[in-house]
Amino acid sequence: DKAAREIHRVLRPGAHAFIRNTVSDEISSYPYLKFFPSIRAIIAHSLHSRAEQDARHTAAGFHRTARQTDWHEMAANWQDFATKMALRADNFVARLDNDEFNEGLRQIETYAQSAPTDEAVGLNVDMVLYKRD
Repeated sequence: DKAAREIHRVLRPGAHAFIRNTVSDEISSYPYLKFFPSIRAIIAHSLHSRAEQDARHTAAGFHRTARQTDWHEMAANWQDFATKMALRADNFVARLDNDEFNEGLRQIETYAQSAPTDEAVGLNVDMVLYKRD
């Protein structure tokens, strides 16, 4: 709400705001769900749905003019993905307790050993264009 109001404040009437983010509607596209049992709830609690996002921007004085969902590559393959996950830099992964993180990472690394080296890893990301009223 606060962010949408601030965007509205700084844009002229008729100007556009481009929002690129993940939404709760696309949780199933997260590649690490099967490795970290509690991460679905963490993501669901953290992200808004498309409807909630639209409602917030509409309340702030915008109307949606376009929406597209695209697949976003996180890593070139599962081996690279395992290396990235080991850094624990992902906001949702960082919230896992150490035991779940370590076990999930072990499972990702095991999976990566047999996964095709040309299989990219990613998730769905929404891109939305809002117009200031």
